[in-house]
Amino acid sequence: MSVTSPYRLNVNEQAEKLAQFMVRADDMHALGRDLDVSKRSRIVFAGMGSSHFASYETWETFTRMGLPAWWLPASELIDVGAGLLSPGTLLCLTSQSGESAEVTQVLKQFDLSKVDVLGITNDPESNLAKHSDYLVDLKAGPEATVSTKTYLNTLAAMKLVFSEVSKSYEDSRSTLLRTVDSIDRYIADLDSQIENAEKDMPYKKNYVCVGRGVAGASSQTAGLILKEAAKMSIEGTTSASFRHGPIEIAGPDLSITFFDHGTEPHNSLNIKLASELVASGSSVTWIGDKGIGTKLPSPDRKGTDARICDTLSFQTLSFALAARTGVQAGSFAYASKVTDTL
Repeated sequence: MSVTSPYRLNVNEQAEKLAQFMVRADDMHALGRDLDVSKRSRIVFAGMGSSHFASYETWETFTRMGLPAWWLPASELIDVGAGLLSPGTLLCLTSQSGESAEVTQVLKQFDLSKVDVLGITNDPESNLAKHSDYLVDLKAGPEATVSTKTYLNTLAAMKLVFSEVSKSYEDSRSTLLRTVDSIDRYIADLDSQIENAEKDMPYKKNYVCVGRGVAGASSQTAGLILKEAAKMSIEGTTSASFRHGPIEIAGPDLSITFFDHGTEPHNSLNIKLASELVASGSSVTWIGDKGIGTKLPSPDRKGTDARICDTLSFQTLSFALAARTGVQAGSFAYASKVTDTL
């Protein structure tokens, strides 16, 4: 493992960049008030990859509140946007580069003159930024390959900008500030955390990450990032989806990691599934405080943001798994930082 690899350096910078973003917390809250979400005829969240998964928790919150919210990849929005992007819609587009092919196509393909676009991006000069009616500049600094700082800052932006809707701004701000301190301490000890993960992580033919609800978004992001950073075929899906067919790979050749935030009924359902998998001979590992199997490294979760803690955990796994397979974590052989082709 090279401490000076670009990916590792970006991981090391995450607490600092999140702390700098939090200086603008009040501005993010003010922007949220300007959006006047509760009066919108429709709210659509779209993006690609980790940028898209970052908006899941906000969409879930809005849906629970009965707001007319949609959450779909920008690639699918290209196909259905003509019927979905009606006048009065708030379209929240997330793209770390602001130049992703699908996001660019949405901006190009549809008449958005009666739609308000909220752009969340790390490049204020990007195509997305220039076409946004409202803009969140992530200010995460340059990022070499795998999404790290930009992903954490996008999670924070979602919490702060949309906290007005659920009247949770002060709580969200306090939680995020505690999270900065928690991940700062964790990153300072990251080498030993990686060593622990490498020691505790079973190496099997099949590897799956699962979770439910908001933690399910983390498991799917983990599947994406681990493939990208560790060059392993790793599935990221929901615990419920895993029961519908994929459970057939259970047995001694399966290693499965649960992302779990300890909430009910998700925790009990995860434990039930995990117990069945242990009985089948599968190796079960757990990211969270209330589980079974081997507990994998994570920042202190008490009073902190669970999605951000999840992220540090799967980043730790990416280094541990890359060490096992003999590749440099986060190096790109075929992908590019900006996916500019549909």
